Parts: sequence; C-alpha cells; structure tokens
Amino acid sequence: MKTLAIALKDISRSFRSFFALAFMFGVPVLMTLLFAFLFGGVGGSDGSEFTIPKTAVLLANEDEGSQFIPEFEIEGDS
Repeated sequence: MKTLAIALKDISRSFRSFFALAFMFGVPVLMTLLFAFLFGGVGGSDGSEFTIPKTAVLLANEDEGSQFIPEFEIEGDS
C-alpha cells in the first residue's frame, strides 16, 4: 500500500510540473510534426503510392581463409 501511495504522489507531482507536461505531451507532438514537415507530410495529396526503388546487391567473398587449425590443450587433460 505504501508503494501505491508513493507512486500516486509522484504522478500527481509530475502532472503539476509544466516542464514535465511539456516533455510528456508537447515534445512528442512537435517531433511528429517536425518529421512530417521534413519528409513531405503524412500522405500523398495526389493519391500516388509511395514506392522505394529496388536496390541491386552484390556479395563477394574474397576471404581466402586459412587451413591452419591450432590444437588447444585443456588444463587437466593429460
């Protein structure tokens, strides 16, 4: 019960603080609007669909490797 009372006290203190409210609600909204502005809005107004062009990927394994496999001795193994 004491834990619940402490939690409620902290929550009520947070909701009285303008600084905390600004960071809880204001900053996420502002960040969302900023990214929407930077990347061209939420959706296309002309009805066109957003597409990402295909990218060709080439993999090359130029590692020749090594045939050397060291033999390890484990302590206590005689």
